[in-house]
Parts: sequence; structure tokens; C-alpha cells
Amino acid sequence: MKDILQYKLPNENTVKLNGSFKSCSDFNEIDGFFLSDFKKDKLYCFVEGDTEDVYSSQENLPVAISMQEYLAQGELFLSSFEKCGVDKAIFSRVKLEEQSVDSNELFESLCGLYPKAFVYLIRSKMFGTWIGATPEVLLRREDTYSETMSLAGTKPMDDDSPWSFKERQEQNYVTEFIDQILKESNVSSLMKSEVNTVLAGPVKHLITEFQFQLNYEDTLTIASKLHPTPAVSGLPRAAALKLIDSHELHDRELYAGMIGIHSKEVSDIFVNLRCAQVFENHIALYLGGGYTMDSIVEKEWQETESKALTLLDPISQLKNR
Repeated sequence: MKDILQYKLPNENTVKLNGSFKSCSDFNEIDGFFLSDFKKDKLYCFVEGDTEDVYSSQENLPVAISMQEYLAQGELFLSSFEKCGVDKAIFSRVKLEEQSVDSNELFESLCGLYPKAFVYLIRSKMFGTWIGATPEVLLRREDTYSETMSLAGTKPMDDDSPWSFKERQEQNYVTEFIDQILKESNVSSLMKSEVNTVLAGPVKHLITEFQFQLNYEDTLTIASKLHPTPAVSGLPRAAALKLIDSHELHDRELYAGMIGIHSKEVSDIFVNLRCAQVFENHIALYLGGGYTMDSIVEKEWQETESKALTLLDPISQLKNR
């Protein structure tokens, strides 16, 4: 099997490149498409060129838990907040579906369904096959004009009830964190929007947008400071990451890592959400919920189920054609 790279930036055309992924030692090697795992311990860059078949697919499935197991683990996770001094933390799980998926067909379907998302399909012997349609910008830059977003709080798309205190507080934690990082980094011309609602496939989120000026040389430094934001880790970040490590039974791998493009002219870097790892006979969806002291674990479970529909609905449509 050959390495694969197909992607589509929001509201742009699909890009398909020949080449292969390589492991990178630091951000200075990046020029083009790249991605990292959640912890930024692993960094991969794509090098264009001719490729040959280099490996065969394997079924090393991640750890998935049932609803009953999730509810029990979620209660333990939440009960640790006060002891650990955590205000917010993301508890994620793997939803494992036993079915074969045509990755290329699913990629094309995601591109059509989610034109405002960053959609990708990648494959390498180093990390397997992954596909996703993420709505979350980590950092975008064109020349010096730059932007990022605070995206948090989740409801089903058809839920017209007012946003709850918990959901607004969850999103505000992210907003305050990003605002602080950008100010400490001395970016210029910083502007922040009001809180709005944005649709993201079968769910909707609260969003605050930031605009500022940033040089090419500082782009990846700022991106690394921002990542992982409290939208995928928590607050305080170090305590939340420690809590996540002690309670999640799976390795997040590429889920919630960085993914996108970086060059002197433009940077389009996203948080790898609404994603799945594709195996020969299974698809493993990585799903997270933002916990605060006001969380109800059953509702967090339902939030992950709603997020799973971003990929499961298109898969069902392809199967029923």
C-alpha cells in the first residue's frame, strides 16, 4: 500500500498529492502538509515525489468502551476535578464500528457535506489510515493577517433551547486562554469578536473569533503555544492533561493533534477533530466531551454520540446507495 494525502481546505478545491510521510524532529522542517499527535511527541511531514508500495494494513484496534463503562469512568473523571484543581477537562472515548469503509468515497462525501470544514484522508505505515472533517481552526495566516477561534460548547443542530451556563462557561474558558496566550505573545492588531453560534454538521458550537497580525517566523511558535487549547485539553492545562492521562484508557494518537499546511505564504492549521482511524473491517471514531463541575455524564455521552454522526451519517448514506 502507498502513502495517501488528499485534503480540502474550507471552501476550496480538493488537493491530491503523490509522495510519502516522514517523521520530523522539529517544526523547522515543516514546509507544506504536516500533522502531529495530540501530545506533540510525534510530528509528520509530507514530502512530494514518486512512491512505491511500502507496507500492508494491520488491525491494531484502539481500546473502546461501552456506554456503561463510559458512564462509570466519566463519574470518576468528574469526581477528581476538585482534588486535582481542574475547572475543565476533556474526556474522550473511542467508538468502534465493525464495518468496512471505502475511504475515497467517504472523503468525497465529506467534502460535499461539509464545505466549511477541513477535510482530509491520509495513510502511512507510521500511523495507519485516518480521515476527518474538522471545523476547528488552530491558526490561519495569509501573509501576516492571522486568525484563530475559541470553539466549545456543543448541542445537536436542531436544539433551539438557549445555551446553558455550563456550555457558555466551557467556551469562555477557551476564549480567556487564547486571549491570554496571544497577548503574552505580543501579537499586533489583536481583535476579538462577540460570542456567536456556528453549525458544524449534525451539531453546533459557541465560537469567538480572533484576528491579529503575525509574521511567518512566529507562526508555528504561536500555534504550539496554543495547542492543545482547553477545547481539547482543559484548564489549568497541565493539571487537565495529567487528569486525562490517568483516566482515558486509549491513546489519543492523532485525535486532537495539529494538522494542516504551513509555508511562507500561508498557514492553515487545524485541530484534528471529527476524525476516525480506518481499518480493514472496522472504523474507530475518536470523540470528546468538555467536562466542567456542572457536567452531567449522561449528557456528555450523548454529546459524543452526536459528534459521531459527522462521519457515521455519510457512511450510512454510502452504504444505502
